[in-house]
Amino acid sequence: MAELLLFQLVAPLGAFGGIAVGERRETAARPSHSALVGCLGAGLGLERTDPRQTNFAANLAFAVRRDHLGPLLADYHTAQTPPAKKGKTWATRREELAGEVNTILSRRDYHSDCAFTIACLVMSETIASPSDLAIALQRPQFTLYLGRKSCPLGLPPDPLVVETSTLDEAFSDYDRFREIRRPAFGWAARYAVATRTTGTLHFDDGLLPLVIGVYSVLVWFVALAALVDRRRIRREWERVGRPRSWSSGRSRDGDPLADAWSLEDGELG
Repeated sequence: MAELLLFQLVAPLGAFGGIAVGERRETAARPSHSALVGCLGAGLGLERTDPRQTNFAANLAFAVRRDHLGPLLADYHTAQTPPAKKGKTWATRREELAGEVNTILSRRDYHSDCAFTIACLVMSETIASPSDLAIALQRPQFTLYLGRKSCPLGLPPDPLVVETSTLDEAFSDYDRFREIRRPAFGWAARYAVATRTTGTLHFDDGLLPLVIGVYSVLVWFVALAALVDRRRIRREWERVGRPRSWSSGRSRDGDPLADAWSLEDGELG
């Protein structure tokens, strides 16, 4: 029996390290070992320069089940960077761009509608046990994202620690746990992951689509009423005459219209 940590990674967009040649930045079909280590490290609050990172990464093994993977999206990307200088660092982005800069053009690929179930095995003693990692995913110290920083998670990782002898049993236990936990997510649980041999992302029927539909209809009515009122005022101005200036005094005959507006000669319809 082995103790495994299982958790989900669900995001609208995801990008995973692949072979980067020239201006093309491709993405793999699943998170890499380094991406998953970085996710757990972010939950623990490990800095990139933390010397414990090497031992931490070497003692983690992962199994990735791809529940759903959407089509590729390409982003034409431009970035300004200073010339590479050995040993030169900058404290802020503003300081980095203060001097001479070069423009880098690249195309970056993303996968849409990503959903993965991850099984993590701690092979030997390291800085955190599976239970510690589960707590770190529930209350992460740094923001968790799926690959690049522009790809935040769409659902909580919802970790679970199980003792099992096979991966199939572990994934089955986690699927049952996730079905029980769905009501705890509230409206976000409707964006669910159905996981068997082929996973799909779907949005269950409920009150939210009805609320969105009613809200959209109200917005359209308000916009239409504003447009009709604006046209009515324009026609009234064309009939009576456009206002020239605001009069702060009172008219002699006490006419409210004369109190408010002073009209130019020749503008009356």
